[in-house]
Amino acid sequence: MDHKTFFNNLAAEWDNMPKPDQKKLAHIAARLQLQPGQAVLDVGTGTGVLLPFLREGIGPDGTLVAVDIADRMIARASEKYAGLARLQTADVAALPFEDGTFDRVVCYSAFPHFLDKLAALREMARVLKPAGSIFVAHSEGREHINHFHHSLKSFVSQDQLPDDGEMRRLGMAAGCQAEFVENSQEYYILQFRKE
Repeated sequence: MDHKTFFNNLAAEWDNMPKPDQKKLAHIAARLQLQPGQAVLDVGTGTGVLLPFLREGIGPDGTLVAVDIADRMIARASEKYAGLARLQTADVAALPFEDGTFDRVVCYSAFPHFLDKLAALREMARVLKPAGSIFVAHSEGREHINHFHHSLKSFVSQDQLPDDGEMRRLGMAAGCQAEFVENSQEYYILQFRKE
């Protein structure tokens, strides 16, 4: 099995495993420094749970694009939010966008699942405009996320969110400066600023 197959198999039930916490999603979106008219890419969007909050932040004149490797996740997101964003299947390690396209790249609840995390960060940085930012965000702390994945005893049990030092090292290797916005038991929000 691969990640695409794994997440395709879960797409129909994803929004109930468990239901996304709307207050937490709103809190994360508020920390992303979104401005009206910006261009935002949501990487690993899954069923698109963050899209309404991203659209609210960038307004009707902003550009919102969402990608996921699992085509069934994209199909589910399209059923729910087709009018909010341009949705397409794409691999984070080979994004189909020109250099310097986006003001922000948001990766919500997906980073642990990227097999080559450095390649993923380099691609996200490539599609950023100069001085743009990547946000890696979760609505739980790293310890909880890693413990949860490990406890599944399934295909994703080894999908882990790296420690602070490794995340900073990955950011530097991708040409970004890592700055924690929030790193607690409740949230993990890390901003990579493109240098």
